[in-house]
Order: sequence, then C-alpha cells, then structure tokens
Amino acid sequence: MTTDTIMYVSPARPMTIPSAAPSDEPLEPEAFSVKPADRRPRIALLDGLPMASHIALSKRLVIDDPDQIAASYTASQMQHGTAMASLICHGDLSTAGESTQRSVYVRPIMQPHPFNGQGETVLRDRLLVDLIHEAFRRLFERQGQHDPAAPSVRIVNLSIGDPIQMFVRRTSPLAKLLDWLAHTYNVLILVSAGNHPIDADIPAAALFDVSELRRAVGTAMYARARRRRLLSPAEAVNVISVGALHADAATTPTSDTVLDTADMGMPALYSPVGFGHRNSVKPEILLPGGRSLHQRPPSAEGTTTLYPAETTITGPGMRVAAPGHGGALNGTAYQHGTSNATALATRTADHIFDVLEALQPGDGEPPFATAEYHPVLAKALLVHAASWGAMREGLARTIDGGADLNRRAISQLLGYGAVDAERIVTAATNRVLLLGAGSITADQRQTFALPLPTSLAATTDWRRLTLTLAWLSPVNTATRKHRMARLSFESPRQQLGVERLEAEARVSRNGTVQHEILEGQRAVAFTASDALEINVDCRVDAGRLAAPVRYGLAATLEVAPTIRADIHQEVRQQLQIRLRTRTR
Repeated sequence: MTTDTIMYVSPARPMTIPSAAPSDEPLEPEAFSVKPADRRPRIALLDGLPMASHIALSKRLVIDDPDQIAASYTASQMQHGTAMASLICHGDLSTAGESTQRSVYVRPIMQPHPFNGQGETVLRDRLLVDLIHEAFRRLFERQGQHDPAAPSVRIVNLSIGDPIQMFVRRTSPLAKLLDWLAHTYNVLILVSAGNHPIDADIPAAALFDVSELRRAVGTAMYARARRRRLLSPAEAVNVISVGALHADAATTPTSDTVLDTADMGMPALYSPVGFGHRNSVKPEILLPGGRSLHQRPPSAEGTTTLYPAETTITGPGMRVAAPGHGGALNGTAYQHGTSNATALATRTADHIFDVLEALQPGDGEPPFATAEYHPVLAKALLVHAASWGAMREGLARTIDGGADLNRRAISQLLGYGAVDAERIVTAATNRVLLLGAGSITADQRQTFALPLPTSLAATTDWRRLTLTLAWLSPVNTATRKHRMARLSFESPRQQLGVERLEAEARVSRNGTVQHEILEGQRAVAFTASDALEINVDCRVDAGRLAAPVRYGLAATLEVAPTIRADIHQEVRQQLQIRLRTRTR
C-alpha cells in the first residue's frame, strides 16, 4: 500500500516596480539648503537604493548596504527608493512643506531587474522573509562585534507588495513576521496596501459626459472588488496598512488625450479594497497617492476599454525627486501609487513623534507617557485623524447602488477613511484632544475619565466624540486566530447623547486599532463633576499573554462653533481638579 502526499505550494515571484521617465522640471538647490540637525534616524526605509547625492536628499540619508547592492545600480535605475525618500523627507514637491529634522536610515532590499533593467525587484537570491528579519535584527540588535545599526528607529516604512500573494483568508508568512517584529521591537510599521491595474470596460456613450464617465468607471472597478484585495504583507494585524486617495498637488493642466476618471479626494482606482485578517479594517487609512489617468480611446460604439495613461513626465501625480536626464542630480518625476501614500503616512507619523517628545507637563500635572508608549500613541493618533467625510456621499455619486451600501460594505471600500492632516495632534477652543496610555494584562480593565464641559449640559447643539484605541499584540502563529491580545472599549453614547457613525462596530474590533466616531445633538443633563468613562478591556484570543500589552488611547470631543465657550479650557480645569483630588 502506498501513500501519496499532497503539498500546497504558493507561487513566489519577486516584487517588481517599473521605472519612470523624469520630467522636465528640475529642482533648485536653494530650496534644500537646510540639512537635518539630528543624525539619529527615527525612520527606517526598506526599499530600493536611493540617489543619495540628489540635491533633495544630499546629507539626509544614512544608507546601510551590507549586501553591496549599490554595485548593481546605475544612477538612472535609482528610482523607487529615491521617490520614497523624497516623499518622507519633503512630501509632495509640488507644494511647499517643512522638511524632516532627522536623517532617514535606508536599507536597500531591491535591485535593478536583472533581465531588462527597466525597473527594480526585491533580491532574487534571498528569501524575502529572511531578508526582512535580518534587516530588523541589524537595526536593533548587536551582532558579534557590530553595534545595532540604528537603535533610535521607531518607524519602519515598507512600500512594497507582492502581486502573486493577494490576501484571501490566509495570512502570508511575511505578514506574520511583520506582526512579530512590530511587537518584539516595539516599532510602528507602515505598509503599502498594493496597486492594481486600472483598466476598465465601460459603455462608449459615457465618454461624452464627465459625470457619467466617472460613474461608469467607478461601477466597473467596484464590480471587480474581489480581484482588488490587499497585497502581501498589508494584511498584517500589527501594522498600519495605507491605501491611496486620487489626489495630489500637481497644477499642470491635462491634455485632451487623457481622461481623469475619478473625483479628486476619492479612493484611487488602483488602491485595494476589502477586509484583512478575520474581517479587520484594511487598509486602515487613506492618504494622497497621486492621480492616475486613462488614455482617451478613439471613437467607439457599444463597450470600450480604458487603459492607463503615462503621466510621469508631465503629471498629474506626486512630484518626487528622481534621477534626471543623463544622471542629473536635480531631476523630478510624477508618480502615483499606494507607496506614495505610505511614505506620506510615515512623514506624518514622524511629526506625531516630534509632538509627543516635545510635550511637557504643567505645574501640578503628572508626567506624560514615556517613550516606550510613543509607537502605540503614534499609531492611535495616525488613525484618529481619519474619517469618511465627503467620500461616503461620493460613493453614491460614482457607483451604481452606492447610496444603498451599508456601513460594513463602506468599511470595505474606505477603511477608517482619509487622514485630515489639519486635525493631527491639534486642538481648538471647540475641540479638545486627550491622550492616554498604559499596559494591560488578560482579563483586566483600565478606566479613563473625560470630564464633560458644563457648557454642553442640557443643550441641543451638535457634538462629536472620536475615540481611537491602538496596541501591538503578541501573535500566536500556531493558530489561525493569530492575534493574541484583543483590546476594546465600549462607546459611552448615552451620557453625551451621541450615536455611532462610519465604520461598523464589529469589524473595528477585529484588528489592533479600534476607531469610532459618534455624533449627536440630543440634550442630556449632567453636573460639573461628571465625566465620560472609557473602559479599556483586555481579552485573549489565542494562547497566553506572557507580559502586559502596551496601548495608546486618543479621545477628541468637538462641539459646534455656535457654542461660545472654550471647552478646551473647561476640560483642562476639570482634569486639574481631579488630579489634585487624587493626589490628596
């Protein structure tokens, strides 16, 4: 009797990123004369080799190349790493922005394509899981006689995705590794959600009306949603996965030979949709990734197919540093993709760390959370500024049947929404932001109190409460549940007279970020000493927690501008009273 053994093998293909032609808009050196004052990197970029001598990147990068990849590159091939470093350091070059104040650590993990040379691919002779693991160990651990390469790193940018491993139920080995690395080294990892083709079959009659054209394209892309899932390793539960918006700051007018088939500020057509592991919200956030255009087809009848247009030379797209003609050091190009959005998210997270490290308590106030909680606080704050906003109505405008989508279906398309940079770590007289952090063990509850401003008592004015809880969970790879620590809070709705909006409550609890937005204007009665209680609970999904789990909590209370009261000051005073009482 013989026994046959069946093995299930997933195909592996090195991730490849195509090259881009440079534009005819060189940069002026004077705009980049101020260099970073701090050489200790906070951001690690795992990508292709950047052009370190480019005027936008000169003296801004710390390149660590133990595999001697630089020897395989020519200047014109240093494209994706140059673009990502440019966006992290300066943002979209079409708009003036403050440059980062720290150097960026770069570990090359890509090389020029060995056959055609037109594009970059991850190292073909290395197992990617092993390469990433070794890169993290080199960052944070002493190896033999060598000190850690960059122990000051707190944010890791990974703007790559595997088109062969689209997420369908089963978490990829690389995603599992990233989950373990994020928890083990206590770092915030940002991963691009991946890019998909934007070819679309539409009725030819729609070409003559912009609204009908965008609705036809949006409906066609929605019909292919199941084939536009996350690309590995974006399904990892401990990372923040980033999708792209159809948006950029380019002002170059488009020609009649192309079609702009999506509304500005809506999810980009190339950006993935769908849930992540165990129906968790993925990608969690959306940031501008650059506009992608279609070629205008010749006259047609019946159904016509739209193909992507080449826009790297003239735009639109995110304007980034790029190798110039003949290897010039001041070149730029226009690009689009979720990689761009991830680089901007990394840049935003870096700003959040700047604020967290600069916070100083006032007289009589307790100290702020120590640096070990900054990664989870930054993770919470990055998502805290996200909302669906006008995109919810935009779905009704651009998808047939979009007005009838329920919150679960919208969560698949929008995640937690677009990040509003103006609301990150900021407050106002009618908006107060409170932060909390701690470590929690299994079956434990920790309670945070948010004092209620008396100016809201018994009024019917609009108010909004936004709550975001983020943590880094240990993982158990021996079970499909994978995530070990399940943290959550119950929204305090009745006491403030608000109801839950946007992301569905159930799916928001399936990852490692719970983000809820509540609004209302129902009159409720309370006294000056009353406070909202936010209870953070910890349960175990799989295995046993060997140590407490770090988490960060962000809460924003916002009221209508018609309320002529400084709720920021009211809440601050109530907190100080509570602290003095607790001290006594």
